[in-house]
Amino acid sequence: MTPSKQTCVIRRSSSQRGFTLLEVLVAFVLLSLTLGVILQVFSGGLRNAAAAGHYAAAAIIADSMLARVGRELPLEEGESSGEDGIYRWRLKIEPYQNDTELNQPAAGRYPLYQITLRIQWQYGAQQPELQFNTYRLGGFDAS
Repeated sequence: MTPSKQTCVIRRSSSQRGFTLLEVLVAFVLLSLTLGVILQVFSGGLRNAAAAGHYAAAAIIADSMLARVGRELPLEEGESSGEDGIYRWRLKIEPYQNDTELNQPAAGRYPLYQITLRIQWQYGAQQPELQFNTYRLGGFDAS
């Protein structure tokens, strides 16, 4: 008699059960979708932070330009323009036109000027623009 071969059958209990290939593939798909959404959120946040930085820089330039009007730049009717890095600005000074008591003879000794400052810059395919308006009293008019 020849010795019989013993067949060893290994049975797994339910606690030792592993993942199937389908479960692993579904987990990878879910992981890749989640990572894609997270990366889009982060890149959108970075774009918004860069845009906010440009708006803040434009506001600082505008504050500086408006502070110069009447000191370094004459407070008289006219337009001027220039560049500051990637920012282009255009300053317009004109007499304030309104039919209120500001134009009455007693108040007309000190002319009121309307100052408009526009700042533009290139940001990707866009060209954002900010506009600032303010008013200044001119010097004494003896006429």
